Amino acid sequence: MKMNELFSKFIYKKISLAEKIYNGENDGGYNEIVLIFSAVLSSIASEMWPGKNIDRKRFVELLVKYTPFSLKAKYISIPVLWQKFIQINDFDSQIILEKKYNLKGYQLLTDEEIDSTEDYIFEILPKLTEKEIRKYSYAQIFYEYVRSPIIHEYQISDSADQIMVTQRDVLVSYNNTLIFPYKRIYFHFRWMKEITTSLIERLNSFDIELPSELPIKWWIDG
Repeated sequence: MKMNELFSKFIYKKISLAEKIYNGENDGGYNEIVLIFSAVLSSIASEMWPGKNIDRKRFVELLVKYTPFSLKAKYISIPVLWQKFIQINDFDSQIILEKKYNLKGYQLLTDEEIDSTEDYIFEILPKLTEKEIRKYSYAQIFYEYVRSPIIHEYQISDSADQIMVTQRDVLVSYNNTLIFPYKRIYFHFRWMKEITTSLIERLNSFDIELPSELPIKWWIDG
């Protein structure tokens, strides 16, 4: 069956609640907002592909396959990837990114200035596989750093941030810190809202049956 009208209305009510919190009309803060969006997106993913032990895969699949390219769910976070190279002592890859981007500075970075498609990452870091690169996509990072910890521990990961430091109309920004991780990713309200609303519009507008067959290969697996 297709997504029914009651389910769509339920989701839009949750989006409205998150928007009221964001605008200061209801009690709560960033944690409550991401909790709402995380629960809504997870519920859509489970409706699309029911089953056990596939939560991360279907969550990421939903975002990368059913949202507009302009929302960058497939985009690769350069700062998060760079910090991974620091963690695993991959000095060569770390230097390649540092030569391409001003990662050691303290200027405000956003998705518009620094993040990129996986095709470009392949060009500058050809030794990486698709599976390795896709671990650093917005969809996967949101799941790992925000969705999973907020659902299970009611707090986001230390690698993400809940403080908005710019009013610029961007999707993602990076907060600077003096301790590792030096650049903590912040997912803006606009990104979460537009990702969710675009999914509802897509699923309601196109002839997409729910539940769908499981993919032969999940996007996150390369």
